[in-house]
Amino acid sequence: MGGLARTMPFTFGAFAVATLSMIGAPPVAGFVTKWELLIGTIESGSFGIILILLASTLLNVGYFAPVTYKAFFGKRPPGEVYEGIKEAPLAMVIPLCTASLISVIIGIYPNFFMNLVKAVIG
Repeated sequence: MGGLARTMPFTFGAFAVATLSMIGAPPVAGFVTKWELLIGTIESGSFGIILILLASTLLNVGYFAPVTYKAFFGKRPPGEVYEGIKEAPLAMVIPLCTASLISVIIGIYPNFFMNLVKAVIG
């Protein structure tokens, strides 16, 4: 897996955005979700849930960050050749990149889609 992002840049770029979202780092949709959960938890006074949110974040960092780091910054093991491995087909790359872009847009403009839904419903 070491250095595989050099062979599959779009796939692993989307994976990196998904990793940030699962961790809850800005500026992606996962941050908005965790932020809203944190505010709701504080407003309700359920401070034990904050510990669960923190534990969830730490667990996500623990198992997503090493994979992402190895893919981008790892070295290929000696003698390991990634023959036959190439970027995914366009039919897969386009939805991956679109989903990543939407995640970043929601992270930057979190109320855009909610306002759109409210306008359609109301």
